[in-house]
Amino acid sequence: MGVEITKFREFRKNSLIGFCNILMTNIGLEIRDATVHTKDGNQWIGLPPKPYEKEDGSTGYSYIIKFTDKVKYAQFQKLALEALAHHITKINTQGSPEEDIPV
Repeated sequence: MGVEITKFREFRKNSLIGFCNILMTNIGLEIRDATVHTKDGNQWIGLPPKPYEKEDGSTGYSYIIKFTDKVKYAQFQKLALEALAHHITKINTQGSPEEDIPV
């Protein structure tokens, strides 16, 4: 499984620290606006959800992309977080494109 971060945008709110685009290089799939979270020393990538209105009028979220294999999902998380760290290091050392903001 090949994973590359093609864009990161900082946005801080609660556990959310930003959004990223993830390229699955081995299959040519780009996942846009995945969320990046950190809390209590843990960091994770959230796949993009679709909002919907609940019966009580509040907003719920339904995930439109899902890993059916927990082992592959864990592997994806590990690789995506490593790719994000690499992307941010590259931005910090080479300068930042306008849309990329280092954390």
